[in-house]
Amino acid sequence: DYSLLLVEGARSNFARLRRQLTQNGRLASRITLHHGLVGKQTGVGNLNEGEIHYGSHVAEQEGQGTYQVSYLNLDELFSSYPTIHFLKCDIEGSEGDFIMNYPDLLRKTRHICVETHSAKLFKLCSQRLHELGFSPPEVLSQLEHEGLQQTTFSCVRRPSR
Repeated sequence: DYSLLLVEGARSNFARLRRQLTQNGRLASRITLHHGLVGKQTGVGNLNEGEIHYGSHVAEQEGQGTYQVSYLNLDELFSSYPTIHFLKCDIEGSEGDFIMNYPDLLRKTRHICVETHSAKLFKLCSQRLHELGFSPPEVLSQLEHEGLQQTTFSCVRRPSR
């Protein structure tokens, strides 16, 4: 038995996910979909949505091509989940905020997969996860393009002693 909780910040991706869920009734009963940003626990971010289904990011300032989206408090959303068996974190640059702001959520997570967009962020996230009891990262993919480094890695919670 399983359930999934999905959070999507980009309006177009959220609408696409909602449509796909309504077309798949059996799967839809197991999925809860929320529109919002992840990383901080409160507040509003200025989302700049990419021209295609990926590449959105939170902009420093409101400007052309951005719109405001509220941050969701994941501690509240996951309060009824005693254990999170798998958590996928691909939040376009806010991974560091997420890792630092949600230690309690991460302590009840067994396996996490994170995508970062810089070497500095990869190091920060992998060190913090290690401090929270996760294994060293297993790098699943690493891409470099025009000076940007995208790393996808996986960590598993180490058994308690």
